[in-house]
Amino acid sequence: MIRRISGDSNPHVEQVGVSKLWQFVSEWAIDIHGVVFTFLPGFQYDRSSIPSIVPTWIISKDSLGCAAPAVHDALYRYRGDITPDTDEALVSLTPHHRYTRAETDKVFREILVQRGVPSWRAWAAWAGVRVGNCFKQW
Repeated sequence: MIRRISGDSNPHVEQVGVSKLWQFVSEWAIDIHGVVFTFLPGFQYDRSSIPSIVPTWIISKDSLGCAAPAVHDALYRYRGDITPDTDEALVSLTPHHRYTRAETDKVFREILVQRGVPSWRAWAAWAGVRVGNCFKQW
């Protein structure tokens, strides 16, 4: 079960200048199967990396929200192993859990569905990250 435990239902983020990065402006936490992810102000990520060949009516940064991409980006950045000293402590997991790439992608899809993204769009986004990152090693 995935549930929000603090903050708004979606993280409060702002674009960093004119860059492709977005930054948390307030603390936000989410409980994912008993592991609490806590994001502190200053954590930066790119929301969703979507190839330009994908029509925006199928998937866009806005259609996927901010929550699932934040968790997914944090886990990918650290190859599923976020430790207390990770990213100057701007993201943490309690208790510690090391995620596989498959688990990370599954959590991404689960958060999308839990946040109200239509299941077909969540599946398309999940398939995109599975295919787009199939050659990445952890």
